[in-house]
Amino acid sequence: MSQLNLEDSALLAKMKRELNKTKNRLQEVEEKLEEDDSISERLKELIDQNAKIANVEVSSESIKFELSDDRKISIPIWWSWQLEEAEPKTRQNYILSEDESRVIWPELNEEISVTGILTGDPAPRPEDDSE
Repeated sequence: MSQLNLEDSALLAKMKRELNKTKNRLQEVEEKLEEDDSISERLKELIDQNAKIANVEVSSESIKFELSDDRKISIPIWWSWQLEEAEPKTRQNYILSEDESRVIWPELNEEISVTGILTGDPAPRPEDDSE
């Protein structure tokens, strides 16, 4: 077994210190992410508990929501790629959830929630695997 010379030993010690610093920083970042997720979830809960959907109007360009607290919000139809691509008749075939927190299009397996409307959360399009 060979002995480490002084230079190699110092380099290893320095690398170990840097690795420990990196591990500590990673742990700090993970804790911050958990905290951010917790704040985000609490905000969504606050939004959900107060706003209900009172009325919905769907056109080829937008979806307009009237909420129980008298707010009126309009989102572009492209927020839901499924609605954007659907026939006009299918767009009009929606129901409100029992708690009035979501609009559901059963034929499309699509729904838009109050939380999604108020937090600006459009539906992601699926990846195109044809390339």
